[in-house]
Amino acid sequence: MQNRVRASLVAASLLLVPAPLLASGLTPISQNRSITAQAEASGNGGDIQDDTSAAPDFNPFSDLVSAGANWNDPNNSADASASATQNSQILPAGIVGDGTADANASSSGPFGSANAFGDSTLQVTFTVAQTCAYTLDADLNGFVFDGIGDGVAGVLLQDSIGTFLVFDEANNDSRTVAATGILTPGTYTISAYAFAGAFADNFFFSGSGTAGFELDFQLSPPCLGVEFESQPLGMQWGGPVGNAPGDLIFSENGIGVRVEFFNFAAGGGLFNLAQIDSSFSGFGSNQIMRTNNINLGFDLSTTPNCGVEIDVADLGGTENLQVNGAALFVGNLPAAPAAIAPGVTLSLLNVAAIPGGYQGTLRLDGNVTKLVLGGQEFWVDNLCPIPPCPGDTDGDKDVDVSDLATVLAEFGLVGGGLAGDVDFDGDVDLSDLSLVLANFGLVC
Repeated sequence: MQNRVRASLVAASLLLVPAPLLASGLTPISQNRSITAQAEASGNGGDIQDDTSAAPDFNPFSDLVSAGANWNDPNNSADASASATQNSQILPAGIVGDGTADANASSSGPFGSANAFGDSTLQVTFTVAQTCAYTLDADLNGFVFDGIGDGVAGVLLQDSIGTFLVFDEANNDSRTVAATGILTPGTYTISAYAFAGAFADNFFFSGSGTAGFELDFQLSPPCLGVEFESQPLGMQWGGPVGNAPGDLIFSENGIGVRVEFFNFAAGGGLFNLAQIDSSFSGFGSNQIMRTNNINLGFDLSTTPNCGVEIDVADLGGTENLQVNGAALFVGNLPAAPAAIAPGVTLSLLNVAAIPGGYQGTLRLDGNVTKLVLGGQEFWVDNLCPIPPCPGDTDGDKDVDVSDLATVLAEFGLVGGGLAGDVDFDGDVDLSDLSLVLANFGLVC
């Protein structure tokens, strides 16, 4: 097989803005690139032809596309063709892209030969200034259909000294790659490639290969909340083991966790058990918290946030939900009102069926200082505060004219639930206006 030269599509320097900003994950130099290239060559009765095709900053072929027929056989012919495509985009906090490569070669007789090679490579180098989490999802396929060919697709993530954090390759097969992890400050490279080759000669009159990739790579601040990993597996809290409602049972990342009384829809209630369990049926990461007729109270009063996300799984019964001391919701969580508390809205994301119930992510948009949540056959995991986007009054992840207008319209007001209170001190004043102006134009 020919040596593969995987051309670099993008060499961008990307910066993750330090916490507490969820905003501005990546600052790209190059983005929104879409490229198509193809080449063909035919040789007949003594012809030798070469062809290539390229786009600016991107050469999809590792070798010439060539076809030739022996001079002594005017009836002989050979053909070769190759193509490569790519679409890629660098997002505020991630990289998405897809690419394909195809190659075909054929000869009508023993005196013809043809070679074709296609290459589509996406490569981005970026720097991380603040510890962050990453998720990588890729679909890879590479196949040889007949004769001599090559079909390879791969994905890799490596650090500045070449250590592979992720490496996987499809070679005459297809596969899905899913990886998560933590990146510490430093420089990294993410690459995805599709290479196809084909060769025809005296012994193999045809060859073909095809390959493709789809990549979704995202960066985010780590969950600086409650992940239930600090407590021993099987640990229990509640009435049967001697706790009283309101007891502080532990803290993680400055967020206190308490056990609270659980209320029934028809009146009355119980103060039963909360327990650290292992993840199950695809829900949770490592350890999770089970609530059985008991509520958990989370104190976020000292944790700056513009909302909270928490993973939930429900296998039956009803749930309790209370945000910032507003009215207690008792019922099935999907039926909870969107306006769950003044200045806070609720949504249930990524809902999926699991045996006996469902799982999803409860998202609360708006400053959350206290959250009470529990159920009867109900599990929670990964309570993650959403870092504030400073100056964003309407939760649309940017600071623009509408945010400035909100602060001006509420200027001088005092009280809770004010959208213009972007520093969360209970009023709208010069400090809020200064915060909006200082961050004007920020995209989170």
